[in-house]
Amino acid sequence: MPALTSDQLTAIASLWKKRGQTLVAAFGGTSMLPTIAPGERVTIRCGESGNLGNVLVVIWQSTPIVHRIIAVGPNGSWILTRGDNNLIPDVPVRNADLIVGRVISVPAWTDTYAQRVVCGFCRAAMRLPRSMGDRLIRLLIRLRRLSNAVLLRVALATNRAPKQ
Repeated sequence: MPALTSDQLTAIASLWKKRGQTLVAAFGGTSMLPTIAPGERVTIRCGESGNLGNVLVVIWQSTPIVHRIIAVGPNGSWILTRGDNNLIPDVPVRNADLIVGRVISVPAWTDTYAQRVVCGFCRAAMRLPRSMGDRLIRLLIRLRRLSNAVLLRVALATNRAPKQ
């Protein structure tokens, strides 16, 4: 069976959310390792938003993201998610329509010390006025991307063959 596009997944999920239907799908990426391997099939219960510790499928910028809930705002006003293999959380989900559903039958995850520290910082940031908390988390994401780019350049520079 060919892979679904995010538009197809969103369309199916919107139809199935009302009934709580389940959908089996596989996703790429390594952000949920070792819990979910790239290409591993997962079962999604459409229409469920889940609780702290559950894994969700969220459509973010036309891309399906499979990440775990690490924090929830008052009255569910926002949800912070993060891949089990990531240190920095995703941008807060403030629109419940972006949630496709909850991945069922996923084992629990125990955060590393560094993940707990960053998560605590992000929870505190989310207590600030809306735009400030979101901006701080976006800044962390940008810093992570910048540091990854710098590390990649350093690795490439040190592994080059000597010039003749």
